Amino acid sequence: MLFHSYVFLLAFLPVTVIVYYLLGRRHKELSLAWLAAASLFFYSWWNPRYLPLLVASIFFNYLAGVNISRNREGNKGAAKRFLYYGIAGNLSLLCYYKYMNFFVQNVNEVFGSSFIANNLILPLGISFYTFTQIAMLVDFYKGTAKEYNFIHCVLFVSYFPHLIAGPIIHHKDVMPQFARAELMPDSREFLQGVVIFFLGLLKKTVFADSLAPYPTSVFAAAGHGGAIGFVDAWAGSVAYSMQLYFDFSGYSDMAIGLSLLFGIKLPVNFNSPYKADSIIDFWRRWHITLSKFFQEYVFYPLIFSKFCRKYLQVPALAGGKKLDLNLEINFIVVMILIGFWHTANWQCILYGVLQGIYLATNNLFHTFFGKNRFNTPLGRTFTTILTFTAVVISLAVFRSESMTGVRMMVSGMADIQGVFQPGGQLTLMTGALLAVSCVIAWFFPNVQEIVGKISERFKETRFSFAAIIYGIIIFYVAVLTALIITQPPNEQARPFLYFDF
Repeated sequence: MLFHSYVFLLAFLPVTVIVYYLLGRRHKELSLAWLAAASLFFYSWWNPRYLPLLVASIFFNYLAGVNISRNREGNKGAAKRFLYYGIAGNLSLLCYYKYMNFFVQNVNEVFGSSFIANNLILPLGISFYTFTQIAMLVDFYKGTAKEYNFIHCVLFVSYFPHLIAGPIIHHKDVMPQFARAELMPDSREFLQGVVIFFLGLLKKTVFADSLAPYPTSVFAAAGHGGAIGFVDAWAGSVAYSMQLYFDFSGYSDMAIGLSLLFGIKLPVNFNSPYKADSIIDFWRRWHITLSKFFQEYVFYPLIFSKFCRKYLQVPALAGGKKLDLNLEINFIVVMILIGFWHTANWQCILYGVLQGIYLATNNLFHTFFGKNRFNTPLGRTFTTILTFTAVVISLAVFRSESMTGVRMMVSGMADIQGVFQPGGQLTLMTGALLAVSCVIAWFFPNVQEIVGKISERFKETRFSFAAIIYGIIIFYVAVLTALIITQPPNEQARPFLYFDF
Protein backbone atom coordinates (compact mmCIF):
# COMPACT_ATOMS: atom_id res chain seq x y z
CA MET A 1 0.00 0.00 0.00
CA LEU A 2 1.56 3.28 -1.12
CA PHE A 3 1.10 6.66 0.57
CA HIS A 4 -0.05 8.13 -2.76
CA SER A 5 -2.46 5.34 -3.70
CA TYR A 6 -6.22 5.85 -3.72
CA VAL A 7 -6.87 2.94 -1.35
CA PHE A 8 -4.50 4.44 1.22
CA LEU A 9 -5.87 7.98 1.00
CA LEU A 10 -9.56 7.15 0.71
CA ALA A 11 -9.81 4.10 3.00
CA PHE A 12 -6.84 3.16 5.18
CA LEU A 13 -5.74 6.62 6.37
CA PRO A 14 -9.12 8.13 7.34
CA VAL A 15 -10.29 4.94 9.08
CA THR A 16 -7.01 4.57 10.98
CA VAL A 17 -6.94 8.21 12.15
CA ILE A 18 -10.63 8.38 13.14
CA VAL A 19 -10.63 5.10 15.10
CA TYR A 20 -7.31 6.01 16.75
CA TYR A 21 -8.71 9.22 18.24
CA LEU A 22 -12.14 7.77 19.06
CA LEU A 23 -10.54 4.97 21.05
CA GLY A 24 -8.01 7.38 22.56
CA ARG A 25 -10.76 9.39 24.22
CA ARG A 26 -11.70 6.40 26.40
CA HIS A 27 -8.81 3.94 26.46
CA LYS A 28 -5.34 4.98 25.39
CA GLU A 29 -3.84 1.47 25.41
CA LEU A 30 -6.61 0.19 23.16
CA SER A 31 -5.92 3.09 20.79
CA LEU A 32 -2.21 2.19 20.64
CA ALA A 33 -3.12 -1.46 20.04
CA TRP A 34 -5.36 -0.35 17.17
CA LEU A 35 -2.55 1.67 15.61
CA ALA A 36 -0.16 -1.30 15.95
CA ALA A 37 -2.72 -3.62 14.32
CA ALA A 38 -3.37 -1.11 11.53
CA SER A 39 0.38 -0.84 10.93
CA LEU A 40 0.71 -4.63 10.64
CA PHE A 41 -2.21 -4.67 8.22
CA PHE A 42 -0.52 -1.90 6.21
CA TYR A 43 2.63 -4.03 5.98
CA SER A 44 0.78 -7.23 5.07
CA TRP A 45 -0.95 -5.47 2.16
CA TRP A 46 2.33 -5.84 0.21
CA ASN A 47 2.80 -9.56 0.88
CA PRO A 48 1.02 -11.36 3.76
CA ARG A 49 3.64 -14.14 3.70
CA TYR A 50 6.25 -11.82 5.22
CA LEU A 51 4.06 -10.58 8.07
CA PRO A 52 5.02 -13.56 10.32
CA LEU A 53 8.69 -12.74 9.66
CA LEU A 54 8.18 -9.16 10.86
CA VAL A 55 6.22 -10.28 13.94
CA ALA A 56 8.82 -12.94 14.78
CA SER A 57 11.59 -10.34 14.45
CA ILE A 58 9.72 -8.00 16.80
CA PHE A 59 9.13 -10.78 19.34
CA PHE A 60 12.80 -11.82 19.23
CA ASN A 61 13.96 -8.24 19.82
CA TYR A 62 11.35 -7.70 22.55
CA LEU A 63 12.70 -10.70 24.48
CA ALA A 64 16.29 -9.56 23.93
CA GLY A 65 15.43 -6.02 25.02
CA VAL A 66 13.63 -7.15 28.17
CA ASN A 67 16.58 -9.31 29.18
CA ILE A 68 19.04 -6.52 28.47
CA SER A 69 17.02 -4.07 30.53
CA ARG A 70 16.58 -6.43 33.48
CA ASN A 71 20.27 -7.35 33.64
CA ARG A 72 21.95 -4.04 32.91
CA GLU A 73 22.12 -2.97 36.57
CA GLY A 74 22.88 -6.22 38.38
CA ASN A 75 24.58 -8.31 35.71
CA LYS A 76 26.27 -6.14 33.10
CA GLY A 77 27.94 -9.13 31.46
CA ALA A 78 24.63 -10.87 30.84
CA ALA A 79 23.13 -7.66 29.48
CA LYS A 80 26.04 -7.33 27.04
CA ARG A 81 25.64 -10.94 25.90
CA PHE A 82 21.94 -10.43 25.20
CA LEU A 83 22.84 -7.26 23.30
CA TYR A 84 25.35 -9.16 21.14
CA TYR A 85 22.90 -12.03 20.59
CA GLY A 86 20.21 -9.55 19.56
CA ILE A 87 22.45 -7.67 17.13
CA ALA A 88 23.76 -10.95 15.68
CA GLY A 89 20.20 -12.22 15.21
CA ASN A 90 19.11 -9.07 13.42
CA LEU A 91 22.13 -8.98 11.13
CA SER A 92 21.82 -12.71 10.37
CA LEU A 93 18.23 -12.22 9.23
CA LEU A 94 19.19 -9.22 7.09
CA CYS A 95 22.19 -10.99 5.55
CA TYR A 96 20.17 -14.11 4.72
CA TYR A 97 17.42 -12.31 2.84
CA LYS A 98 19.43 -9.46 1.37
CA TYR A 99 22.89 -10.84 0.68
CA MET A 100 22.68 -14.64 0.37
CA ASN A 101 22.00 -14.63 -3.38
CA PHE A 102 24.84 -12.16 -3.95
CA PHE A 103 27.37 -14.25 -2.04
CA VAL A 104 26.30 -17.55 -3.65
CA GLN A 105 26.48 -16.08 -7.17
CA ASN A 106 29.95 -14.63 -6.56
CA VAL A 107 31.26 -17.85 -4.99
CA ASN A 108 30.03 -19.74 -8.06
CA GLU A 109 31.73 -17.29 -10.40
CA VAL A 110 35.05 -17.31 -8.54
CA PHE A 111 35.34 -21.05 -7.82
CA GLY A 112 33.31 -22.44 -10.68
CA SER A 113 30.95 -24.11 -8.21
CA SER A 114 27.25 -24.68 -8.74
CA PHE A 115 25.67 -23.81 -5.42
CA ILE A 116 22.00 -23.05 -5.86
CA ALA A 117 20.76 -19.61 -4.86
CA ASN A 118 17.19 -19.57 -3.58
CA ASN A 119 16.33 -16.32 -5.39
CA LEU A 120 14.91 -14.94 -2.18
CA ILE A 121 12.46 -12.07 -2.43
CA LEU A 122 13.66 -9.17 -0.27
CA PRO A 123 11.06 -8.52 2.46
CA LEU A 124 9.80 -4.96 2.21
CA GLY A 125 11.40 -2.62 4.74
CA ILE A 126 13.73 -5.24 6.27
CA SER A 127 16.76 -2.94 6.04
CA PHE A 128 14.94 -0.23 7.98
CA TYR A 129 13.18 -2.28 10.64
CA THR A 130 16.41 -4.22 11.27
CA PHE A 131 18.36 -1.02 11.97
CA THR A 132 15.47 0.40 14.00
CA GLN A 133 15.52 -2.65 16.28
CA ILE A 134 19.31 -2.67 16.62
CA ALA A 135 19.10 0.96 17.77
CA MET A 136 16.34 -0.07 20.21
CA LEU A 137 18.54 -2.79 21.73
CA VAL A 138 21.41 -0.35 22.17
CA ASP A 139 19.02 2.11 23.84
CA PHE A 140 17.96 -0.70 26.23
CA TYR A 141 21.61 -1.38 27.03
CA LYS A 142 22.33 2.31 27.65
CA GLY A 143 19.26 2.60 29.86
CA THR A 144 17.68 5.31 27.71
CA ALA A 145 14.81 2.95 26.84
CA LYS A 146 12.87 0.60 29.10
CA GLU A 147 9.89 -1.19 27.62
CA TYR A 148 8.06 -4.24 29.01
CA ASN A 149 4.83 -3.80 27.05
CA PHE A 150 4.84 -6.00 23.95
CA ILE A 151 2.13 -3.97 22.18
CA HIS A 152 4.23 -0.84 22.58
CA CYS A 153 7.21 -2.68 21.12
CA VAL A 154 5.12 -3.83 18.14
CA LEU A 155 3.91 -0.27 17.58
CA PHE A 156 7.41 1.19 17.78
CA VAL A 157 8.80 -1.14 15.12
CA SER A 158 5.78 -1.42 12.82
CA TYR A 159 4.47 2.18 13.06
CA PHE A 160 3.39 2.51 9.45
CA PRO A 161 4.59 6.03 8.57
CA HIS A 162 8.25 5.00 8.99
CA LEU A 163 8.11 1.19 8.63
CA ILE A 164 8.91 0.76 4.93
CA ALA A 165 11.65 3.32 4.24
CA GLY A 166 12.38 5.27 7.40
CA PRO A 167 13.28 7.67 8.84
CA ILE A 168 15.21 5.39 11.20
CA ILE A 169 13.93 6.20 14.68
CA HIS A 170 15.02 5.68 18.30
CA HIS A 171 12.73 4.26 20.96
CA LYS A 172 13.69 7.01 23.42
CA ASP A 173 12.64 9.72 20.94
CA VAL A 174 9.30 8.34 19.76
CA MET A 175 7.61 6.17 22.37
CA PRO A 176 7.51 8.84 25.11
CA GLN A 177 5.36 10.87 22.70
CA PHE A 178 2.75 8.10 22.72
CA ALA A 179 2.78 8.25 26.53
CA ARG A 180 1.20 11.71 26.64
CA ALA A 181 -1.75 12.10 28.98
CA GLU A 182 -4.50 11.90 26.37
CA LEU A 183 -4.60 11.12 22.68
CA MET A 184 -6.28 14.19 21.23
CA PRO A 185 -5.32 15.90 17.97
CA ASP A 186 -3.35 19.10 18.28
CA SER A 187 -4.85 21.47 15.69
CA ARG A 188 -1.59 23.17 14.76
CA GLU A 189 0.42 19.93 14.45
CA PHE A 190 -2.41 18.26 12.55
CA LEU A 191 -2.54 21.04 9.96
CA GLN A 192 1.25 21.07 9.70
CA GLY A 193 1.10 17.36 8.96
CA VAL A 194 -1.45 17.95 6.21
CA VAL A 195 0.77 20.58 4.55
CA ILE A 196 3.97 18.51 4.84
CA PHE A 197 2.26 15.42 3.43
CA PHE A 198 0.87 17.37 0.48
CA LEU A 199 4.23 18.92 -0.37
CA GLY A 200 5.87 15.49 -0.16
CA LEU A 201 3.18 14.12 -2.46
CA LEU A 202 3.96 16.84 -5.03
CA LYS A 203 7.65 15.95 -4.86
CA LYS A 204 6.87 12.32 -5.59
CA THR A 205 4.14 12.56 -8.23
CA VAL A 206 5.01 15.80 -10.07
CA PHE A 207 8.81 15.67 -10.08
CA ALA A 208 10.17 12.20 -9.22
CA ASP A 209 7.67 10.18 -11.25
CA SER A 210 7.72 12.61 -14.18
CA LEU A 211 11.51 12.48 -14.38
CA ALA A 212 11.69 8.68 -14.01
CA PRO A 213 11.28 7.52 -17.67
CA TYR A 214 14.34 9.41 -18.97
CA PRO A 215 17.05 8.09 -16.61
CA THR A 216 15.41 4.64 -16.77
CA SER A 217 15.88 4.51 -20.53
CA VAL A 218 19.44 5.90 -20.39
CA PHE A 219 20.65 3.45 -17.74
CA ALA A 220 18.85 0.54 -19.42
CA ALA A 221 20.69 1.29 -22.68
CA ALA A 222 24.00 1.53 -20.83
CA GLY A 223 23.30 -1.74 -19.01
CA HIS A 224 22.91 -3.49 -22.35
CA GLY A 225 26.29 -2.18 -23.51
CA GLY A 226 24.95 0.63 -25.70
CA ALA A 227 27.09 3.71 -26.27
CA ILE A 228 25.84 6.69 -24.26
CA GLY A 229 26.65 10.18 -25.52
CA PHE A 230 28.01 12.97 -23.36
CA VAL A 231 24.69 14.83 -23.08
CA ASP A 232 22.61 11.75 -22.26
CA ALA A 233 25.22 10.45 -19.80
CA TRP A 234 25.30 13.67 -17.81
CA ALA A 235 21.64 14.65 -18.23
CA GLY A 236 20.54 11.10 -17.38
CA SER A 237 22.70 11.04 -14.27
CA VAL A 238 21.52 14.48 -13.12
CA ALA A 239 17.91 13.45 -13.82
CA TYR A 240 18.36 10.32 -11.69
CA SER A 241 19.96 12.39 -8.93
CA MET A 242 16.92 14.66 -8.92
CA GLN A 243 14.50 11.75 -9.22
CA LEU A 244 16.11 10.01 -6.24
CA TYR A 245 16.08 13.18 -4.15
CA PHE A 246 12.47 14.11 -4.87
CA ASP A 247 11.32 10.50 -4.52
CA PHE A 248 13.00 9.70 -1.20
CA SER A 249 12.71 13.13 0.39
CA GLY A 250 9.08 13.13 -0.79
CA TYR A 251 8.55 9.80 1.01
CA SER A 252 10.25 11.14 4.15
CA ASP A 253 8.10 14.29 4.10
CA MET A 254 4.95 12.23 3.63
CA ALA A 255 6.00 9.98 6.55
CA ILE A 256 6.66 13.00 8.78
CA GLY A 257 3.35 14.58 7.76
CA LEU A 258 1.37 11.39 8.35
CA SER A 259 2.95 10.95 11.75
CA LEU A 260 1.95 14.47 12.79
CA LEU A 261 -1.68 13.47 12.17
CA PHE A 262 -1.23 11.19 15.19
CA GLY A 263 0.66 13.84 17.15
CA ILE A 264 4.05 12.11 16.74
CA LYS A 265 7.14 13.97 15.51
CA LEU A 266 9.55 11.93 13.39
CA PRO A 267 13.11 13.15 12.75
CA VAL A 268 13.87 15.18 9.61
CA ASN A 269 15.66 13.04 7.03
CA PHE A 270 16.70 15.63 4.41
CA ASN A 271 17.94 19.19 4.62
CA SER A 272 18.50 20.50 1.06
CA PRO A 273 21.45 18.14 0.39
CA TYR A 274 22.24 19.53 -3.06
CA LYS A 275 22.98 22.91 -1.48
CA ALA A 276 25.90 21.31 0.40
CA ASP A 277 29.29 22.94 -0.18
CA SER A 278 31.31 19.81 0.69
CA ILE A 279 30.83 16.05 0.77
CA ILE A 280 30.99 16.14 4.57
CA ASP A 281 28.19 18.72 4.53
CA PHE A 282 26.27 16.60 2.00
CA TRP A 283 26.17 13.61 4.34
CA ARG A 284 24.95 15.84 7.15
CA ARG A 285 21.98 16.73 4.94
CA TRP A 286 21.27 13.50 2.97
CA HIS A 287 19.43 10.57 4.59
CA ILE A 288 20.26 12.11 7.96
CA THR A 289 18.95 9.27 10.14
CA LEU A 290 20.99 6.65 8.27
CA SER A 291 24.13 8.81 8.48
CA LYS A 292 23.63 9.24 12.22
CA PHE A 293 23.02 5.52 12.69
CA PHE A 294 26.31 4.56 11.02
CA GLN A 295 28.12 7.41 12.74
CA GLU A 296 26.96 6.35 16.20
CA TYR A 297 27.06 2.56 15.87
CA VAL A 298 29.87 1.95 13.35
CA PHE A 299 32.11 4.98 12.74
CA TYR A 300 32.73 6.07 16.34
CA PRO A 301 33.27 2.52 17.67
CA LEU A 302 35.78 1.94 14.88
CA ILE A 303 37.83 5.12 15.29
CA PHE A 304 37.98 4.65 19.07
CA SER A 305 38.85 0.95 18.88
CA LYS A 306 42.19 -0.14 20.31
CA PHE A 307 43.42 -1.48 16.97
CA CYS A 308 42.72 1.75 15.06
CA ARG A 309 44.19 3.97 17.76
CA LYS A 310 47.32 1.82 17.91
CA TYR A 311 48.09 1.15 14.24
CA LEU A 312 46.42 3.94 12.24
CA GLN A 313 47.94 7.01 13.88
CA VAL A 314 50.69 8.85 11.99
CA PRO A 315 53.14 11.17 13.80
CA ALA A 316 52.94 14.89 13.18
CA LEU A 317 54.23 15.95 9.77
CA ALA A 318 56.19 19.04 8.83
CA GLY A 319 54.38 22.15 9.93
CA GLY A 320 52.73 20.40 12.86
CA LYS A 321 49.93 18.84 10.78
CA LYS A 322 48.85 15.37 11.84
CA LEU A 323 47.65 12.80 9.32
CA ASP A 324 45.03 10.60 10.97
CA LEU A 325 44.71 7.49 8.82
CA ASN A 326 42.21 6.22 11.37
CA LEU A 327 39.63 8.72 10.16
CA GLU A 328 40.42 8.35 6.46
CA ILE A 329 40.29 4.55 6.40
CA ASN A 330 37.13 4.42 8.47
CA PHE A 331 35.41 6.94 6.20
CA ILE A 332 35.95 4.48 3.37
CA VAL A 333 34.96 1.42 5.42
CA VAL A 334 31.73 3.00 6.65
CA MET A 335 30.74 4.27 3.20
CA ILE A 336 31.32 0.83 1.68
CA LEU A 337 28.97 -0.58 4.34
CA ILE A 338 26.39 2.12 3.54
CA GLY A 339 26.65 1.35 -0.17
CA PHE A 340 26.31 -2.39 0.45
CA TRP A 341 23.41 -1.75 2.83
CA HIS A 342 21.45 -0.26 -0.06
CA THR A 343 21.76 -3.18 -2.46
CA ALA A 344 23.88 -6.31 -2.71
CA ASN A 345 25.77 -5.60 -5.95
CA TRP A 346 29.19 -4.38 -7.02
CA GLN A 347 27.87 -1.04 -8.26
CA CYS A 348 26.72 -0.07 -4.76
CA ILE A 349 30.03 -1.23 -3.29
CA LEU A 350 31.87 0.94 -5.82
CA TYR A 351 29.53 3.81 -4.94
CA GLY A 352 30.54 3.39 -1.30
CA VAL A 353 34.23 3.36 -2.23
CA LEU A 354 33.80 6.61 -4.19
CA GLN A 355 31.91 8.32 -1.38
CA GLY A 356 34.50 7.13 1.14
CA ILE A 357 37.32 8.55 -0.98
CA TYR A 358 35.39 11.80 -1.32
CA LEU A 359 34.98 12.08 2.46
CA ALA A 360 38.60 11.15 3.18
CA THR A 361 39.83 13.71 0.62
CA ASN A 362 37.50 16.36 2.03
CA ASN A 363 38.78 15.69 5.55
CA LEU A 364 42.42 15.81 4.41
CA PHE A 365 41.78 19.13 2.69
CA HIS A 366 40.31 20.55 5.90
CA THR A 367 43.30 19.22 7.83
CA PHE A 368 45.95 20.84 5.65
CA PHE A 369 44.18 23.95 4.34
CA GLY A 370 41.47 24.71 6.91
CA LYS A 371 37.69 24.60 6.72
CA ASN A 372 37.32 28.22 5.62
CA ARG A 373 39.54 28.08 2.55
CA PHE A 374 36.62 28.85 0.22
CA ASN A 375 34.48 30.79 2.67
CA THR A 376 33.41 33.51 0.22
CA PRO A 377 30.24 33.71 -1.91
CA LEU A 378 32.18 32.80 -5.04
CA GLY A 379 34.14 30.09 -3.22
CA ARG A 380 31.01 28.48 -1.76
CA THR A 381 29.38 28.53 -5.21
CA PHE A 382 32.41 26.75 -6.65
CA THR A 383 32.50 24.09 -3.89
CA THR A 384 28.72 23.56 -4.13
CA ILE A 385 28.99 22.88 -7.87
CA LEU A 386 32.01 20.64 -7.31
CA THR A 387 30.18 18.70 -4.57
CA PHE A 388 27.08 18.22 -6.71
CA THR A 389 29.20 17.04 -9.65
CA ALA A 390 30.94 14.47 -7.45
CA VAL A 391 27.58 13.26 -6.12
CA VAL A 392 26.16 12.91 -9.65
CA ILE A 393 29.14 10.82 -10.77
CA SER A 394 28.77 8.51 -7.78
CA LEU A 395 25.01 8.18 -8.31
CA ALA A 396 25.64 7.25 -11.95
CA VAL A 397 27.62 4.30 -10.60
CA PHE A 398 24.96 3.60 -7.93
CA ARG A 399 22.09 3.53 -10.47
CA SER A 400 23.83 1.47 -13.14
CA GLU A 401 22.29 -1.96 -13.72
CA SER A 402 25.64 -3.74 -14.08
CA MET A 403 29.37 -3.06 -14.16
CA THR A 404 29.00 -2.87 -17.95
CA GLY A 405 26.51 -0.08 -17.38
CA VAL A 406 29.00 1.69 -15.10
CA ARG A 407 31.65 1.51 -17.82
CA MET A 408 29.32 2.86 -20.52
CA MET A 409 28.00 5.70 -18.34
CA VAL A 410 31.45 6.80 -17.18
CA SER A 411 32.76 6.61 -20.76
CA GLY A 412 29.91 8.81 -21.93
CA MET A 413 30.47 11.33 -19.12
CA ALA A 414 34.18 11.50 -20.03
CA ASP A 415 33.52 11.97 -23.76
CA ILE A 416 34.22 15.71 -23.89
CA GLN A 417 34.11 15.68 -27.70
CA GLY A 418 30.41 14.90 -27.56
CA VAL A 419 29.52 17.98 -25.51
CA PHE A 420 27.98 19.77 -28.50
CA GLN A 421 26.11 16.74 -29.82
CA PRO A 422 22.39 16.61 -28.95
CA GLY A 423 21.14 14.08 -26.42
CA GLY A 424 19.61 11.17 -28.24
CA GLN A 425 16.92 10.50 -25.61
CA LEU A 426 16.57 13.95 -24.03
CA THR A 427 13.32 15.66 -25.07
CA LEU A 428 12.53 19.34 -24.67
CA MET A 429 9.85 18.57 -22.07
CA THR A 430 12.20 16.41 -20.00
CA GLY A 431 14.95 19.03 -20.24
CA ALA A 432 12.57 21.76 -19.02
CA LEU A 433 11.36 19.59 -16.11
CA LEU A 434 14.94 18.74 -15.21
CA ALA A 435 15.90 22.43 -15.21
CA VAL A 436 12.93 23.31 -12.96
CA SER A 437 13.85 20.45 -10.60
CA CYS A 438 17.43 21.73 -10.31
CA VAL A 439 16.25 25.27 -9.60
CA ILE A 440 13.91 24.04 -6.84
CA ALA A 441 16.58 21.81 -5.27
CA TRP A 442 19.25 24.53 -5.32
CA PHE A 443 17.41 27.79 -4.70
CA PHE A 444 14.04 27.13 -3.07
CA PRO A 445 13.49 26.55 0.66
CA ASN A 446 12.86 22.92 1.60
CA VAL A 447 9.60 21.60 3.01
CA GLN A 448 10.59 22.01 6.65
CA GLU A 449 11.65 25.62 6.02
CA ILE A 450 8.38 26.35 4.19
CA VAL A 451 6.25 24.89 6.99
CA GLY A 452 8.40 26.69 9.58
CA LYS A 453 7.76 30.04 7.88
CA ILE A 454 4.03 29.33 7.66
CA SER A 455 3.92 28.36 11.34
CA GLU A 456 5.83 31.49 12.31
CA ARG A 457 3.39 33.63 10.35
CA PHE A 458 0.39 32.08 12.10
CA LYS A 459 1.94 31.42 15.51
CA GLU A 460 -0.54 33.77 17.23
CA THR A 461 -3.53 32.25 15.43
CA ARG A 462 -5.74 29.89 17.40
CA PHE A 463 -6.84 26.85 15.45
CA SER A 464 -10.03 25.09 16.49
CA PHE A 465 -11.34 21.63 15.72
CA ALA A 466 -13.28 23.20 12.86
CA ALA A 467 -9.96 24.28 11.35
CA ILE A 468 -8.93 20.62 11.21
CA ILE A 469 -12.13 19.74 9.35
CA TYR A 470 -11.63 22.56 6.84
CA GLY A 471 -7.96 21.57 6.51
CA ILE A 472 -8.91 17.95 5.78
CA ILE A 473 -11.43 19.00 3.13
CA ILE A 474 -8.91 21.28 1.42
CA PHE A 475 -6.27 18.57 1.72
CA TYR A 476 -8.37 15.89 0.03
CA VAL A 477 -9.49 18.21 -2.74
CA ALA A 478 -5.88 19.23 -3.43
CA VAL A 479 -4.43 15.73 -3.13
CA LEU A 480 -7.04 14.02 -5.28
CA THR A 481 -6.74 16.75 -7.90
CA ALA A 482 -2.97 16.29 -8.01
CA LEU A 483 -3.34 12.50 -8.21
CA ILE A 484 -5.96 12.54 -10.96
CA ILE A 485 -3.73 14.81 -13.06
CA THR A 486 -0.49 12.89 -12.52
CA GLN A 487 -1.87 9.41 -11.82
CA PRO A 488 -5.32 8.57 -13.23
CA PRO A 489 -7.33 6.04 -11.17
CA ASN A 490 -6.87 3.33 -13.83
CA GLU A 491 -3.07 3.55 -13.56
CA GLN A 492 -0.99 1.86 -10.87
CA ALA A 493 0.95 4.15 -8.54
CA ARG A 494 4.73 4.12 -9.07
CA PRO A 495 6.51 2.65 -6.00
CA PHE A 496 9.08 4.62 -4.05
CA LEU A 497 12.70 3.97 -5.07
CA TYR A 498 13.80 3.07 -1.56
CA PHE A 499 11.36 0.16 -1.45
CA ASP A 500 14.08 -1.70 -3.40
CA PHE A 501 16.63 -1.12 -0.65
